[in-house]
Amino acid sequence: MDAYDMEKADKAILAKIERGESLSKFDKLISKHKSAHKVVLLLDTSGSMSSQADSPGERRIDALRGVVNGLRVKGLTFKQLIFGSDIMWSDIIPEPEGGTNLTGALEFVEKAAPEHLIIVSDGEPDDKESAVTVAKRLGCKIDIFFVGPSGSYGESYLKQLAASTGGASETVSFK
Repeated sequence: MDAYDMEKADKAILAKIERGESLSKFDKLISKHKSAHKVVLLLDTSGSMSSQADSPGERRIDALRGVVNGLRVKGLTFKQLIFGSDIMWSDIIPEPEGGTNLTGALEFVEKAAPEHLIIVSDGEPDDKESAVTVAKRLGCKIDIFFVGPSGSYGESYLKQLAASTGGASETVSFK
């Protein structure tokens, strides 16, 4: 996204404010972190992401793709890291497979020294406790988009993870 598109997204947010419209949580998150130079988007592409999200007929991976597209449209610049059993920088979001090595992904992203980390996941990592430990060690806020059934353990786990770093967690669905 070029500078013109980013300016256009900023103007759209300002226009909403001027019209007295409330900003969505999504708009607030983006406007809050647009100036961060090292934004990393950490995307869960594990096997559980092929399961149903919160809306019937919507897979978790499709909701994740919706979040990524929304962030791009809003003009956020970021590096994209995908993780399942393997961890890699990628602009492509593959079909889900493998385990959920969130701890390994957080250790991997630690080397990039992000100023802001956004995780999109269903909250079903292989080792929940070690992921929280590494997340706290990163030293930046972690905001989370949860893509799964409302009220599930994954949703409460990701809220805890975000809160432990001073970040926020939002449940999303694009149906």
